[in-house]
Amino acid sequence: MKNRMFTNIVMLGAITDLTGIVSEEAMREAVRNSVPRATVEKNLAALEEGFALAREIKEVSDIRWVEKEEVRNRLPRFSFLLTLET
Repeated sequence: MKNRMFTNIVMLGAITDLTGIVSEEAMREAVRNSVPRATVEKNLAALEEGFALAREIKEVSDIRWVEKEEVRNRLPRFSFLLTLET
């Protein structure tokens, strides 16, 4: 996506796919309900680019979602970050 205006939505798609905190469909619906009507299609296209970007990242890297308990055990001083639960 060449337009920098939609970069935040691309990243939202990537984070959605990488973390799995919410489903892709739930995020699509959130975008549909949150952006100006005139930009819905462009924002959804940006979101799809983010999903695709995350899939590419996962294919070539060892990235994975780390369980909270693993973070607490490995990085106890950063466990305060885990208080932001969904």
